Amino acid sequence: MKTIIFSALTAMAMAVCSAALAADAKQDANPAATMEVKQEAKPEVKLSDIPSITTPDRTPHACVDCHKIYSEMKIDGRLTTVLAKWKNGADPKFLEKAKAAAPEGRTLTGKHPDVSALVKVIPDDC
Repeated sequence: MKTIIFSALTAMAMAVCSAALAADAKQDANPAATMEVKQEAKPEVKLSDIPSITTPDRTPHACVDCHKIYSEMKIDGRLTTVLAKWKNGADPKFLEKAKAAAPEGRTLTGKHPDVSALVKVIPDDC
């Protein structure tokens, strides 16, 4: 994910620099026009808040930071617990929402394959 964000930022920076160089080259090509053109303020480029790049990472342990036991709400949101329940079948209301969001031609059964033998540490083994 960091690579994708870094690549996007690099592309954005290159586009800004290219536009600035093109504007400078256009002015240099016609010295008379340069004298007539007033210096306009260039828009300030601001980077968004990008967790772990431009701001501190709010979820350094990825999914595990949110998928945990919430004793005050009596919810076990751990992924291992959720996946274990989905082996038998997902909540029908949730399944209908998932089917509506799934790509055309994708068939969702509402059951997750048993991955307990493959996934020992979440999110490392996902």
